[in-house]
Parts: sequence; C-alpha cells; structure tokens
Amino acid sequence: MEKVESIKSLIETLQNADPSIRLTAARELSLSRTLPHAIISALMATLRDENEHVRSEAVQALSEQETLSEAAILALSAVLQDKNLHIKTAAARALSQYTRLPDAAIQTLIAALQDENEQVKYQVIEALGEQEVLSDSGISALDAVLEDSSPLVKSAALDALGRHRHKAI
Repeated sequence: MEKVESIKSLIETLQNADPSIRLTAARELSLSRTLPHAIISALMATLRDENEHVRSEAVQALSEQETLSEAAILALSAVLQDKNLHIKTAAARALSQYTRLPDAAIQTLIAALQDENEQVKYQVIEALGEQEVLSDSGISALDAVLEDSSPLVKSAALDALGRHRHKAI
C-alpha cells in the first residue's frame, strides 16, 4: 500500500502546476533504471509539457530505463518533432539504445532526417544505424543523406550504411 501511495505522489508531482517542481520530479526519476508502468506513463505525458526543461528531463528519465514499452518508444519518437534542438537530439540518442524499434518509430526517424540541424540528423542516423534490420526505405533514406552538405552527417550515414550492408552479407 505504501508503494502505491508513493507512485501516486510521484505522478502528482509530475503534474504539479509549478514547473520547477515538475522539473525536479523528472530529474529525480532519471536516477532510476526500472520505473513502474504508471510512472512511465506519467513521464510520457510530461513529454508534452509546456516547459522545455521539464520535457528535456522527461526524455532523460525515459532514456535511463532498461526497457521501454512500444508506446513509450513511440512517445519518444514523437519528440523528434519538438521545436527544441536539445530535446530532439536527446530523444534520438535515447532511441539509438534500441536495436528493434517499431516501424512507426523508424518512419518518424526517417522523417527527422529532414531536420535542418546536423546534430539532430547525426543522432537520428545513429538510431537508424543501430537497428538489427533496416527496411529498404530506411536504407534509401540513409543513401539520400549522403548528399547532405555536412561532413558529420555524411560520415555517420556511411557508417550506418556500412553496418547494415555488413549485416546483410
């Protein structure tokens, strides 16, 4: 019963009207590698917080989890559309921890290759490159990125393509 009350209290803290309290709660939750489902769900909702610092800490807390549900992974991939560069980059970095992302997350990553920022593209390419299997559309998207003006992006794409072509052999 005490654990249930503690979980309820943490969820309420993530929903507090004061952004500094929400920020502190998300930051504290990032210290745990195995949060209960109810808290993960609350963190997923926090990814849409009006405060960019709270959103950033929510991404960090989710990225620290040993495993995430498909719904949590999809919520993280949706963050790739955030207006904040740091948050998008952190979300892509978090997704690169998983070698079998759902197709919807892969499609969101592919769309994020159109981002103007090279750091976002780099992290997205890393996430695509970590996949055990990448669809033809993923390979084609990486091929297209070879035309990017950024040497960092081109190099990451070459590396990712090399890993996937090596896996195909």
